[in-house]
Amino acid sequence: MALGCLLSAATGASGRELSFGERVAAQERIERIFWAHRSWPGENPAPRPPFEQVLPEAVLRARVEDILRESRALESLWGRAISGEELQNEMNRMARSTRDAGVLRELFDALGKDPARIAECLARPLLVDRVLRELYSSDARWHGRLRETATAERARYRSPADLRRMSGTYSETTFVREDSEHAKRVAAGTASVRVLPKSDWELELGRLAAIFDRSEPLLRHHEAAVADGAGPEGTNDPTGSLQFPLLEPTAVIEEESSLRVVMVLARDATSLKIATVEWPKRDFDSWWQRAGTTFPVRISTPAYPYTLPEISADPCSPDTWASTRFDLPDPRIGHTSVWTGSEMIVWGGGSGSTSNTGGRYDPATDSWRTTSTVGAPSPRSFHTAVWTGTEMIVWGGNLEPDRTGGRYNPVIDTWMPTSTANAPPSRLYHTAVWTGAEMIVWGGDAGNYGSYSTNTGGRYNPLTDAWLLTSTSGVAERSRHTAVWTGAEMIVWGGHDESTGASLDSGQRYDPSADSWSSVATRDAPSMRLDHTAVWTGTEMIVWGGRTTEATGPALNTGARYDPARNRWTPTTLTGTPKARFLHTAVWSGSEMIVWGGETLTASLGTGARYRPGKNDSWLPVSNLGAPRLSHGRLDGFRDDRLGRLDRWGRRPQFGRPLRPRLGLLARHIEHRRPVGSIRPHGCLDRERDDRLGWVRYGGVSPVRWAIRPIEPGLVDNLDGRRADCQGRPHSRLDEPGDDRLGRQ
Repeated sequence: MALGCLLSAATGASGRELSFGERVAAQERIERIFWAHRSWPGENPAPRPPFEQVLPEAVLRARVEDILRESRALESLWGRAISGEELQNEMNRMARSTRDAGVLRELFDALGKDPARIAECLARPLLVDRVLRELYSSDARWHGRLRETATAERARYRSPADLRRMSGTYSETTFVREDSEHAKRVAAGTASVRVLPKSDWELELGRLAAIFDRSEPLLRHHEAAVADGAGPEGTNDPTGSLQFPLLEPTAVIEEESSLRVVMVLARDATSLKIATVEWPKRDFDSWWQRAGTTFPVRISTPAYPYTLPEISADPCSPDTWASTRFDLPDPRIGHTSVWTGSEMIVWGGGSGSTSNTGGRYDPATDSWRTTSTVGAPSPRSFHTAVWTGTEMIVWGGNLEPDRTGGRYNPVIDTWMPTSTANAPPSRLYHTAVWTGAEMIVWGGDAGNYGSYSTNTGGRYNPLTDAWLLTSTSGVAERSRHTAVWTGAEMIVWGGHDESTGASLDSGQRYDPSADSWSSVATRDAPSMRLDHTAVWTGTEMIVWGGRTTEATGPALNTGARYDPARNRWTPTTLTGTPKARFLHTAVWSGSEMIVWGGETLTASLGTGARYRPGKNDSWLPVSNLGAPRLSHGRLDGFRDDRLGRLDRWGRRPQFGRPLRPRLGLLARHIEHRRPVGSIRPHGCLDRERDDRLGWVRYGGVSPVRWAIRPIEPGLVDNLDGRRADCQGRPHSRLDEPGDDRLGRQ
């Protein structure tokens, strides 16, 4: 749901309630600030549309009504009224944790620095939407019958053949470790086979072990093995200690969007075959689309002496990291993200199953909001996404059935489908660029988990909702390549030909005005590679990293700069270059290329570097302080890596409502806090006391099977483990009785 403006508190700075017209006017001021900061691509020759065209008054009024109805639904269905204290805490959190202090100050100024108005117009919409979605996702009134069905069928059907008789959707997936001989024999084009890099393989096995096994000693052994990067008898396989009961179904696993049962059908050292039966829940957006209209638009507002919090100094100091809030979208890989100028939008991908969900991160308020699923494209991963200035366009991916895509408008939180008429064939591992008027999709592997690479593509015009196919004359097939837009041409380089298994050290330039291809010079070009990165500086394309061949090819730390005006390559310096890697990310800051993360054949990397081209031609390290880290195969609790869903034996916590923070695989990294002085991996539970995300020991129970409870969200103002008084206490450890960093003990 988008931001809305509600009734102002009866007490506080305003001293009176706002009329509906005043609430709409306040909402308009908020939205105008976000629109002013939304980026308009420089490639787009069209004038930036006026605000009134993008967000008409009727939409603003409907938005205000919708958030009023959400608040009333909380009260009517769950007896849950948002208190003034909660709103004050939400304001405090925004002011303390903002990642864009300048924009937050603009928002506060737009609301007259009135704390009551800020509480009702800025804080309440975010808080109400989070709480409402959380309560709906586990409420038996809407999901109880489905839960009963899944539980009864799981008790009745226990053999592999029986799983197919269940009413849920049955699927089989084989996970294969990429650096194995088995991976070389995998039949290309098989949608049910996932070839995983070593780190993802460990992650998947750790997740499954957490579902099946309830043995504390086994998990402790696995945690230490993962932390050390070694397995039994020096095998360098931290998954070797994990045991999976064959042909035994799990208990029903409840997640926010579905229920499921999992069974391991076969396992060896480098492959694992599982069967899954999944019962999708009715999603919140579909339910609310009908139910929301039944609630009135008037609510009771709390009388509370609000105070205006002081906004923290801008946290974006040079060469530093700051974590985002933990109320993230579900953990996922194979997703996309775009930057709008004021928000990052993450969509699609998945972990275990593919989704059509997403989230929008606002650095000014340091908050996430869920993207609507009404009218969204079908679930998919390894698709592409571009930002046009007003919409995010997603297309393709490994599960999309028929050349489909979607256009998402974040201002009004709505989706529109892209036309399939004359669209290019379905694919994944392709590229997409935005020209200012069109999205150009090109290359990739055709078919689900493509059996062959393609040299086809298409140009999509969102104004006419029409496709034009790109020429195939004089251009080679490729996938897992890179593409940049120069302002006049699309340059593709490197990649892999799935049909022959060969990596490529060539590139080509596409001119959409002539619908023609020309060659990129090969002299001084980088060596053949795939899974690399490329950025456009305004005058040059910089290619860096990657690996030589699929599966077993070593990682690279070389690269080169390509000048299309002179059709010439210049190698990047090797002095100070970061560790070789592939599947990393790279962005252009305006003066530097910043690379981060990625993998080698044996490990995932939590490091990065900054490259300065031109006369400097130099590399500089990126600080690791506070940076995201990848946890190899160790997922928290017993369910998963979202935290706060199930207790240590797969049950929902009985002591209050679990926290919602879902610390996920955003950008293929998980940030976990490591207990000081511990050899255990980031985020593992400390038996005596652990405050990773607010879990503390619940007294009066057996030390062998102790329970855990979530700290009430209203008491936790700072979930990233930093002490509010900034006295330098170590992260992730309650140091002494009375320490109130996370526990308010």
